[in-house]
Amino acid sequence: MDLEAIWQTHKRFILQVGGGALAFLVLALARNSLADEAARLAKANASKELALRDKIEALRGAEGREKGRAETLAETIEPSVLSALRWKTDPAYTLPAGESSPTLFYATALSRTVGEVQRAADRVNAVCPRKANELGLAEEVEEDAVPAALAKAELVRTVVTRALALGVREITYVEPDEASYEARRGDDRFLRLLPIKLGFVGDVRLLSEFLAEFQREGRFLELVSARLARESEKHDARLTVELELRALTIVDRAPAAAARPDRPSRRPRGPRRFGRDR
Repeated sequence: MDLEAIWQTHKRFILQVGGGALAFLVLALARNSLADEAARLAKANASKELALRDKIEALRGAEGREKGRAETLAETIEPSVLSALRWKTDPAYTLPAGESSPTLFYATALSRTVGEVQRAADRVNAVCPRKANELGLAEEVEEDAVPAALAKAELVRTVVTRALALGVREITYVEPDEASYEARRGDDRFLRLLPIKLGFVGDVRLLSEFLAEFQREGRFLELVSARLARESEKHDARLTVELELRALTIVDRAPAAAARPDRPSRRPRGPRRFGRDR
């Protein structure tokens, strides 16, 4: 029942009560005013809510379109990008599935690396790290660490022997670091980032040829940092080069104790020196 009906039905009683009519009128006006205000607010809120929903749906649609475009772009471009930037692993440094003795397989690969480095250095009479520990390679590793250790051994072999083949005659240090792993979106595999630090003495030509050597498909190395210094003020002074490079590889799994890119597995340290700078 509304207030008008109440007034018509009980107006005699209301008028008999002192001030009753005025009280009833005030109450009626207040209630009507509140009802009108509530209706106005409800209408305004409904309008705002509708506008907000429209905006949300528009954003969702835009997000979906952008996501779709990104996924299509990734599917189209990623294979060629990975092909260009991924380090192609030598089968001799890939642990075969079901290998009965992973540690023996690693020992063989390590011996191969050390032997190739020594022979390459001997051919040109270079000053160069030659032993496993001087090359930053462990002589013994646990079975679950063999795949990562093999990757280090291959990277060291390739970087050092190619530097010597290009004309470098003094390598001051070689330091492969621990790999980090990034989970790939929409894929069970991981991107492995394997860093290596290398110091050598040469000139601008040698440096440019060395960097160009590792910009090729299958042998690409990301240049993380470079530090150059001339040994003297002479125009023909030798150049001291310190590089940090990184090989990118797609792997099926990451070790349980693998480092994340934003959490180094060990505290950074200065490069080890070899030869005259040792």
